[in-house]
Amino acid sequence: MDQVEMLQPLFDRPVRSVEYLAPGHSDHASDVWRVRTDVENVVVRASRAIRLEGPFALGCHRLFGADPRRVWDLEALNAMLAELSPVPAPRVLRRGWLGRRPCVVVECIPGRTVDTFIGAPGGVLCDLGRALAHIHRRSRAGYGDGAGRVRRPLKAFHPHVAETIAALATASHVERPPFWSAVVDRARALPPPAAGCLVMPDLDPTQFLQLEGRLTGLVDTEFFCVGPRELDFVALEYLLDGAGAGVFRRAYAQVLPPPTLGPVREVYRLLYRLLEVQGRVPLRRWMAQPALFE
Repeated sequence: MDQVEMLQPLFDRPVRSVEYLAPGHSDHASDVWRVRTDVENVVVRASRAIRLEGPFALGCHRLFGADPRRVWDLEALNAMLAELSPVPAPRVLRRGWLGRRPCVVVECIPGRTVDTFIGAPGGVLCDLGRALAHIHRRSRAGYGDGAGRVRRPLKAFHPHVAETIAALATASHVERPPFWSAVVDRARALPPPAAGCLVMPDLDPTQFLQLEGRLTGLVDTEFFCVGPRELDFVALEYLLDGAGAGVFRRAYAQVLPPPTLGPVREVYRLLYRLLEVQGRVPLRRWMAQPALFE
C-alpha cells in the first residue's frame, strides 16, 4: 500500500500529495506526513510505537507515566499549549486510524525546522524564552504525564528520580564512576520541587519551527510531562552557548524569574544522560558541561 492509499481514508477529498517529514533521527516517536487535498494542507501524526522501547521512552514512562502511543491525547494537550504559549502547538483537527495505529490530523504551521539554537537569531531565542516561561507559569500540584492521566505527589519526585536512575543504569549497563553514588544519594535527599508545570524531557531545537528569524510553532509535543521547570533549564545547558543562554534568560525573566539550578543540576544531568536525550555522550564529559544558568 502506498502512502496516498494509506492516508486517503482520513480525508473526504482525494489526496493530491504526500510528503513524509523525516525528523533526522531514528528513534522518533511518531511518523509524520504533510498531506494536501483540494481544500486542506495538513499534517498527519501516527505513533510508531507498538511497545515502549529504549531508555528515553521507558524512562519517561517509569518516571512520569508518559506514553506516546496515546496520540489522541494530543488534542487536549496541544489546545492547552496553544492557550499558554505565544509559540503555538498545532491544533488537532480530527482523530482517526491508520490501520491499527491511532493518528491525528493537525493544522500545518508555516516554517522550517530549527536545526540548532547555537548561533540562532536573537528573535528565535527570545521567543523560546518567553514561550517556555509562559508554559512554566501555570503550576500544578504534582508530577506526571502531560495528559493528566498520571499525577503523583511532588514529595515522591526526587526519590522516584533516584529509582529511575538506578533502573536505567542497570538496563543499559552504564559504567558507574566514583561520583555516581554521591549523586544518587543527593537525589534521594533533595526536598520536593516547589511546583510542577509542563516540561519537555526531550527538549530539542528540532521540535520547533522558525520563519524569518522568529519561532512559529512547537510541533513535537508527544512527550510533554508535568515536572519541575528546572528540568528544562538543565536540558538547555546542552543546547545553548553562553551568549544564547543570556538572551534566553533575559527573555524568560520578562515573564517569570528563572529558577536556581545549583541544588539539582548534577542529579537532573545524570537523569538526562541515562535517558539518552542527546545520545550516548561519555558520562564524565556530559557531567562536566559548563553551567550556563548560575
